Amino acid sequence: MKNQILKILLGVITSITIIALLFYFFLFLNPFGIYQSNTLKWIPILIAGISLYCSGRINHSTTIKLLPILFIPFIIFKLFNFTYFPFIIVIIIVGILSLIITRKNLIPRYRKSSWTLIIGIFLYFLFSQPLILVQEDFGYDENGEIANVLVLWDFSEKKDLKLPNHLLLDRNNSDFNLNSLKGKTHFITFWATWCAPCMREKPELESFKREFKNNTQIEFIDISFDSDKKKEWLQYLENSKPLGLQLISENQQQTGRALNFVGIPMHFIVNKEGVYKKYRSFQVAEKVLKKSLNSTLQENNNLEKIDKYLSAIESKNQGMGSISIFQNGAEVYTKSIGFSNIKAQIKSNNNTKYRIGSITKTFTATIIMQLINEQKLKLETKLEKFFPEIPNASNITIESLLRHRSGLYDITNQEDFANWMEKPQTQEQMLYRIIKNGTIFNVNKQREYSNTNYILLSYIAEKIENKTFNEILQSRIVEPCDLKDTYFGGKIRNENNQAFSYSLENEWKLATETDMSIPMGAGGIISTPTDLNLFYDQLFNGTLVSDKSRNAMTDIIDGWGMGLSQFPFPNKLAYGHPGSIDGFSSIAVYFPEERLGVTYITNAEDLPLRNIFFTALNAYFDDTFEIQNF
Repeated sequence: MKNQILKILLGVITSITIIALLFYFFLFLNPFGIYQSNTLKWIPILIAGISLYCSGRINHSTTIKLLPILFIPFIIFKLFNFTYFPFIIVIIIVGILSLIITRKNLIPRYRKSSWTLIIGIFLYFLFSQPLILVQEDFGYDENGEIANVLVLWDFSEKKDLKLPNHLLLDRNNSDFNLNSLKGKTHFITFWATWCAPCMREKPELESFKREFKNNTQIEFIDISFDSDKKKEWLQYLENSKPLGLQLISENQQQTGRALNFVGIPMHFIVNKEGVYKKYRSFQVAEKVLKKSLNSTLQENNNLEKIDKYLSAIESKNQGMGSISIFQNGAEVYTKSIGFSNIKAQIKSNNNTKYRIGSITKTFTATIIMQLINEQKLKLETKLEKFFPEIPNASNITIESLLRHRSGLYDITNQEDFANWMEKPQTQEQMLYRIIKNGTIFNVNKQREYSNTNYILLSYIAEKIENKTFNEILQSRIVEPCDLKDTYFGGKIRNENNQAFSYSLENEWKLATETDMSIPMGAGGIISTPTDLNLFYDQLFNGTLVSDKSRNAMTDIIDGWGMGLSQFPFPNKLAYGHPGSIDGFSSIAVYFPEERLGVTYITNAEDLPLRNIFFTALNAYFDDTFEIQNF
């Protein structure tokens, strides 16, 4: 027994020596110049087989009960990230087979079968990954592809690398799924505070971020591989305040395997569909991204015409506001002109929030259609179920409210409206006025736009859900669509980047400020052009409502659907909604076939909003369209 224990110890020492030497040979010395040898699975399989074969030869007659001790050296595989499941099972199987063929009295056919399995496993992994040898002057071309290499074989299927479902943590310890990174270009850097090369390139990386900080098509993300309960990482963020989204991986090995890379720093360029390319060199990744952006700019030179046009409007003081253009679910252009606060000379920016007026009605209609999808309501439901005291409530349906065919008088046309529009109003006060104003035509006899319809629809939603309209808005639309700057409005707070509105009376004068308890679901939301484009894109392409409900919303009768109207544009079909409240004017239009969304909101206009909006649309669609001087 003592002799067997000594042989086991000798076998363990032999395995450790062989494993260490072979890893050094393939991964560090690498005399053949194998490209990314630390990712090739056949190398640890070969090392496992050789090491267990040699230690097995020493212990060919040792009792089987002691043989598991020979697997202790496999701990070394963990140092090189090869102990992940299920690959570690493959390594163990190869090790067991290697021990089997060394047994002294093994039946020949078992030895032959074991050899066959070992060779089969090795060859499978050998040819399942490309084998590439680095040549002299190895590097990367202008597209970030490897250059000056010898490809011995590559039988792998050429397919796009897509970001997987993989959870990381943000600085607030909240989950963040990599799979959610879609809709724009992302530049991701994997790094750690303990990684000297990572820290050396940090100043250059931050300079690169600053260069593109106003480009809404790009988002920068840094993913840390720090451990130690994130102390070093959080300290770095506090001291250096890096730009972009900051995330951390709790398990470097899992993240590396999920994204098929080993070692940092590493850089990913992720396109709008979540497809990524990997770059070891920051300089190469930087060049590739800049080339891609330049190409995009050349393809969209019409955006340059729009940009010059808006700059001219700003320079001539003929309007203020923000515009956003979305194509295929991603923002391709955004610009803000003028001020959110003229007195304080605070410029508007891409995150400035505006009152959107009647575009709110599309949100309200969406909420109502969701309630219908959930069978909490029907288009045929009568108004009397909720407000029987309103004139003709027994004939007015939800659908007639949605389509402005109820006949109810528009409360904002009331003669004394200006006397109370800036004061908070209770639902009881508003209903009293609605009842008093009555109807101006019988249900469905004609269509006449009335804010009263959508004020009542928001009241109905509150009754059904037993929540405030803002709570309903947040849970049903804002959160599912991931809207960052959309909510039910209140008193304008410029310190929260909310714009004031102005009217022109020889000079810009601060406009009145309607209390949002009045318009409710007819015009009470504040938002940004970017958020509105996101909402419309989700409405037409997402799961906010069923296809049946969306078709009903776009079923046009007398020029209007339900929460949507049809916009005239040559040879194209577009839906959307205009808006106006106080000194704000807005228009949001969506082209389903082109998957194009365009939204413009102004908080001060001299040149009419529709002129600006349709000039921008014509310039976007028509390469030959020339914008006239004004």
